[in-house]
Amino acid sequence: MRAKRLLCMKALVIIPTYNESSNIERLAVEIINASPILDVIIIDDSSTDGTAELADDLSKRFGNVKVIHRPSKSGRGSAIARGFLYAIENGYDFAIEMDADFSHSPRDIPRLLEEARHADLVIASRFLAGGEILGWNFRRRFLHFMADAAVKVILGTPNTDHTNGFRCYRVESLKKIEFGRFSNIGYVGQTLLENIFWRLGMRIREIPVSFQNRKFGVSKMGIKEMAGGLLALLGLRWRLATRGVNYYLTNHLSNHS
Repeated sequence: MRAKRLLCMKALVIIPTYNESSNIERLAVEIINASPILDVIIIDDSSTDGTAELADDLSKRFGNVKVIHRPSKSGRGSAIARGFLYAIENGYDFAIEMDADFSHSPRDIPRLLEEARHADLVIASRFLAGGEILGWNFRRRFLHFMADAAVKVILGTPNTDHTNGFRCYRVESLKKIEFGRFSNIGYVGQTLLENIFWRLGMRIREIPVSFQNRKFGVSKMGIKEMAGGLLALLGLRWRLATRGVNYYLTNHLSNHS
């Protein structure tokens, strides 16, 4: 029954890449095997390790894999925003964002889509009952605990996982929001977008997932990104206080690039 319901959905998986040659081919194949109805778009930021060439080869082998090449390293947030725009322009019902490093399991995508039938945003939560994190040391757990606490104190969003970049969005809901305003903020962009969804009264759900620390490649997260994330949280709080949530609403696509 669930398989029949999923067949009625047109869903796009958005994968931003920069130097992910160790992962991208196997990941794309596992996504297709997990749910053949899915389309995949790889948005590559001029990788120097052969990722772009592997993505092009995947596009030739699989009709449901597309590639967008960008001229420079512009960041995860703008890559996801570009994927959202592609989903809107091509009539998708749902857009799923996930990382290329296998920290997010393709096997969880059908669960995200099933839950998305009743939601505007579904978050794959590491901290919901039944979720888990594998391979993190104490330092990384502590830093993410502090990041989660900062989101709750500064923005008030009530969900359990604010920083995991494994999410499913209803495209009709994305059309209502100027998501391009978050495109240059980096890793925290999805956290800010989640807060806008919540403030607008949109339906947000979570499912528990097992999060596996990357086994291949190099993490792009560092102290600089975390500091920038904190400033972005404070910036959103200030703009909400001075301009209101309507500042993030739109009825057009002209500002998305």
